[in-house]
Parts: sequence; structure tokens; C-alpha cells
Amino acid sequence: MPGLLARVASAQQPTVRYNAYSAKGKQMLAIYADAVGKMMALQTKDPRSWDFQWYTHFIPGPQNLTTKLPKILEVYGASKDPNRQLAEQMWSMCQSHLKAQNAYMFLPWHRMYVLCFEEIIRAISGKPEFTLPYWDYLDPTQKSLPEEFRQPNDPLYKSLYRPDRNKYVYTDPKTGKTYNIDVNAGTPIDLGQPEGAINLNCMQATTYDDASGVAGFCNGLNSNPHGIVHDYVGNEKGMGYVPTAANDPIFWLHHSNVDRVWASWNKNGGQNPLSEWTSYDYTFADGNGNAVSYNAAKVGDTVELGYVFDAYYGAQFGPGTAKVETLQLAVNTAPVGAAAPAPVQAAAATGPTVLGAGLTRAVLTSTSEGTALFQAAPKAPAAGKRMVLELSQLVQSGPVGQAFNVYIGEDAKSGTYVGQVSFFPAMPADMDHSAHGGTAGGVNAYFDITNEVASGAISAKMLAKPVVAFLPAGPVNDAAKPTVGAILIRQV
Repeated sequence: MPGLLARVASAQQPTVRYNAYSAKGKQMLAIYADAVGKMMALQTKDPRSWDFQWYTHFIPGPQNLTTKLPKILEVYGASKDPNRQLAEQMWSMCQSHLKAQNAYMFLPWHRMYVLCFEEIIRAISGKPEFTLPYWDYLDPTQKSLPEEFRQPNDPLYKSLYRPDRNKYVYTDPKTGKTYNIDVNAGTPIDLGQPEGAINLNCMQATTYDDASGVAGFCNGLNSNPHGIVHDYVGNEKGMGYVPTAANDPIFWLHHSNVDRVWASWNKNGGQNPLSEWTSYDYTFADGNGNAVSYNAAKVGDTVELGYVFDAYYGAQFGPGTAKVETLQLAVNTAPVGAAAPAPVQAAAATGPTVLGAGLTRAVLTSTSEGTALFQAAPKAPAAGKRMVLELSQLVQSGPVGQAFNVYIGEDAKSGTYVGQVSFFPAMPADMDHSAHGGTAGGVNAYFDITNEVASGAISAKMLAKPVVAFLPAGPVNDAAKPTVGAILIRQV
């Protein structure tokens, strides 16, 4: 990566990425809007064009590699354009949504992708001082899409507008209150959702990878806030679906903030397993449109890459120190309405739960160890132990539409809310998932329910016959068949 390395080596101080709501951030957004307009005017075959960069994340169409060659032929034909080879290397390489990709490369790959995109903006705009702002949707005052992205008729900012953002009416299943959601009108993206639906629980992870039934930082961040924000912002033609997400200019500010969350976790003590990443190399285009390669083990520190953020998330979100010891307590062994089989051992396989536009319940069967623990847990959780609800092997067959609220109990009114699960990071149901980060299904979601159990919000009665209920947090596409491969409650 000679161009980028030369710039980094010559810089006396790292460049700074700013909050999009700040004065500095707004200055950068003006440069960004102008450059995006110029990129959109370039032919797709140009590596610096908007479409080429969009397709680097994913080519529009089904989430599989069968669309890659036809799209390349559509753009390049039979020509010997040297950029065709670059397209073959770069397009549809977002980690990790396809066979043979590694789920734990999600963060390194996107850091490289955004860094090279930032360099292209500098070159296209002629503004070497440009840095890509971030959107801090975790700040209660910044829940709305920045105004620069909501101006379709503005001569400068119209390039940042996209019509394919969420607009729908949502009724809270617990209170019955109705909300009019319109992202392009500036409504908060989490309007009507439970408090803390977008959160930084991932920052509490003690390891980067998942470990013994506990979410690692990478998988946790991939789900929330990453996947949840994608769901809240866009529909199946925009941010809400992997093949079209990078066509929305807010995508890049979202991933700048995802990168900031990662940098914050590192600043608060989180360690990247760099020695495990040395075999992962990825190719992108630099500011001149030339191929540039990165090794994942070399991108763990933003300072070494030549940039920092103007602010980081604080130590209160930092990694915990819980000791990981796994005990399986309950497994989903049968669909709703079916006879429950005999209790199973910890290693037993579980059946899938297909979610939809209405209420879906999964009935769990306690193991003998689980029954004893459930009886004692509400009174006195074991010292140093946590109770975790795990949803594993998440898959889908198309754009799902929205996240799902998750409850322990029969429904939203009688159950206890524990969080939301996003299917945006989930992989296609027809793909081989065995290579994804060493897990059978690749994408898992974890919910710490310790406090709810200790307080009695999840009662002994509820734990005696555990039920997990799912309700969509907005419009859902039933045809996508969002599926949870296994549901477990564990003590760790």
C-alpha cells in the first residue's frame, strides 16, 4: 500500500475523524457531499467511482457469488480493461456473509475498506485534509440522521440523500402506542423502541472472539450497534440489506463509528488476537484507483494507520473480568405446540425457530442441571457467574426488514424484555456456514439476563418452563424466513 504508507509516514500527527454533528464534522460533510457527487458521475468501471466502491462491499442481488461474474461482464464486457481484474478481486468481499469468509474479519476488513474510501474522497475532492466523520447514534441528542443526508433538493447535499430509508407506522406491542417512523424526516431512528435498544454491551466483552458461550467483542459489535442501526435506517433497497447497504452515503459514517467503537474497546483494555490474523490479506483501491493490499494483522491500531478520533467511548463500557465456565441449562428442542422430548445433555443438537411478522414462541426444555439452578438462581445467583441467553446460527433467505424484540416469557406484556436481535449480519440459509469464525452458524447473539433473574423480573416460575418470545420491531418480510438455529440459556 505505497500511497497510504507514504502519507502515513510523512504525517507528523495522525489525522482526526470528527463527530458529524460537530462544527468540524460539518465542514468535512460539505467536502464529502461534493466528492460523492463527483464519484457518482464516474463510470462504474473506474475503481474510484461510487458504484465500484459500493460493489466492493457487495454487488446488488442475492447474497451469493453467482451474481459476481455477470455483473463484471455487464460492466467490462469482453474488454481487457486492467480494472476488471481489480473488480474480480474486490467486489462482494464484505466480511463475513459468504462461504469461506471469517466472521472475525468483520472489523479488520471494514477498517481497511473505510480507510481506502477516505483516501479516495481526498483525491476526488482535492482536499488532503479531509477525514471521514462518524455518526454517534448512541448519543441521545444525535439519534436522528444528520440533516445533511436529508436534503434531496439541496445543490450540494442532494448527493447524500437516498429515498430507501425507513418510513412506516409502528405500534408498541406492550403499550399499544403508535409511532410514525420517517428517517428522512429526522425522526430518531430508535423511536418507539425499548430503552437501550441500541447499546454498547459489546464493550464489556473480555475477548475479541466468542468464548465458551459468551459473546466476544467482534460478534457482539456486529450485532449491536452495527446490525441494529442498519435495520433502523434502511429498507431492503438501502441500508437494511447487505447487497445495497453501501449505496447509502450514511453507510460510511456508520462504519466510521463502528471503527470508533472498536478503537474505544482497545483503549479500554481489549486485546486484538493479531497473531491469528496474519494469513488474511485483502485488496482495495487507493486514492489513485490502484490496487492496494492490507494484511489484517497490520490494521489493529488506528494510530499506526495515521488517524484517531476526536472522542472515544469511556472506561465505563470497558471489558469485564468474568471467568468463563459453561453450563448448558436449557435447549430449544421442539416447535411451539409439539410434545417436549426428554431432557437432553449439554451437547445435544437443537431445532431451528423460524421467525415472522407476528409473535413467535420457542419453548425450551430444562436439563437436570438447569432445573436445579433455575430454582436457586432467583434467590442467589452463583458468585461471579452470569446467566446468558444465546441465539445461535442466525440465517435468512433475503432482506428481513427489521430487528426482533426478544423476551423471556409468553409475549411482550407478560414477558421480560432482554434485547433485540438483528438478522442484518446473518448469512444466507443456503450457504455453507462452517467456515465462519469457527462456529457452526457464524453469527450468534447473546443477552446477559443475570440482573433480570436476580431481581425477579425473570421469575422462578418463568424459568421452570422457559419460553423465549420474538416480536418484530418494525415491518418484517416473512419470505426471508429469519431463522434461529439454536436457543440456549447458559450460566457462564
